[in-house]
Amino acid sequence: MAAIQRSEAEVQRLVQDNRTLVEWSVNRFMAGHAVSGAERDDLVSWGLMGLLSAARAFDPGRGLRFSTLAALSIERSIIRGVMRSNRPGGQMLSLDEAMADSGGENETRWVEMIRDEGAERDLDRTEQTELLSTALDGLRPEQRRLIQAHFFQGYSLADLARQWGTSRQAVAGQLRRTLKSLRRTMEPAHRELC
Repeated sequence: MAAIQRSEAEVQRLVQDNRTLVEWSVNRFMAGHAVSGAERDDLVSWGLMGLLSAARAFDPGRGLRFSTLAALSIERSIIRGVMRSNRPGGQMLSLDEAMADSGGENETRWVEMIRDEGAERDLDRTEQTELLSTALDGLRPEQRRLIQAHFFQGYSLADLARQWGTSRQAVAGQLRRTLKSLRRTMEPAHRELC
């Protein structure tokens, strides 16, 4: 895949517009972990390197929001920086090693810090989309048409009533019944997902 060519001004604009992501990531990281060998300024520097890397690599054509890519890149850059700072000569430590902890009781490993919440959200969203799609397939054609027009195309109930030559109350009643049918269809499968 070819890299996106972006001017340095565009890269700097992305970095400036998203610096708060670095602060947020650093605060979140520091709140949960005692980090030996690294100061807050170090964490911010590493986070900014991750943000800069994300700004250079960002491809809007892939359908991913910049903030999603940036948050992941910032987090990984901070973790890599901390891992290097905890070793003589800047060597990387093993992800299976325990992190430094203020109390010594909590043996969190570095690998546990690297999580892909975005992928988990995407998987949940995919499962929910498949569940909804299956439930919609089980509706009668006029019920599917109502759901699509109201929720996906943004038509108001009054608009639909005018188009279909009926009252707003009749459309609202049909929508209530359709949603009730969808809930009955989806609830057992949703409980299995949770």
